Amino acid sequence: MNKKKKLFESLLFIGIIFFVIILDQAVKWIVASNMHLYQEIEIIEGFFSIQYITNPGMSFSLFSGEGQRWVFMVISPIALIAILVYLFAFCKDKLPMKIGLSFIFAGGFSNMIDRTFYGEKFFEGEVIDMFDFYGIWNAIFNVADAFVCMGAALVVCTLIYEIFTEKRDKRKNAEQKASELNEKMAGNAYEVVTPSDDEIAEIKIPKRNEKLENAPDKEAKK
Repeated sequence: MNKKKKLFESLLFIGIIFFVIILDQAVKWIVASNMHLYQEIEIIEGFFSIQYITNPGMSFSLFSGEGQRWVFMVISPIALIAILVYLFAFCKDKLPMKIGLSFIFAGGFSNMIDRTFYGEKFFEGEVIDMFDFYGIWNAIFNVADAFVCMGAALVVCTLIYEIFTEKRDKRKNAEQKASELNEKMAGNAYEVVTPSDDEIAEIKIPKRNEKLENAPDKEAKK
């Protein structure tokens, strides 16, 4: 990858990360500023509503129980750092994979902001959730959660595509090698070997007189 392309991709990923974080934090601020806790505004009757709740765990209220929060608080920063380092230092995969990792990092980092600063003490905050598709499932989520899910879907789809592409390429290479081998074998079957001048010179052709001298004396035998 040339330097200009690498710089462009790095700026693209940084832009995606900042966009997701700003969008998520803006939506959370609007909800928290205009609704009281546990207030619900129905948007589509029987299907979708905006509900202001807080979640001490991760996406979709996972790891929100007593004692589970601190396990997640330790694992989450390590995972985010690993994703960021891999994305900018080691990732050589296709663009959808890199965009997916950017989504996952941005969503996870934005929720980490809530847990770190939106509480009475540092690292005692809770994540603000608001989107409730109760017509489909019971989990309430936010913008960051949605981008984490989209990022995970992009990563999984890219991995599946690369696995099938790799198998297809291996099969094509095997077929090409087999075809080249068959052509080579078929050409050798009809190949005419022409001896060199040195090989011809080494072949000794007896002269007519030598044949007569070495021939048995038939008359003597009679």
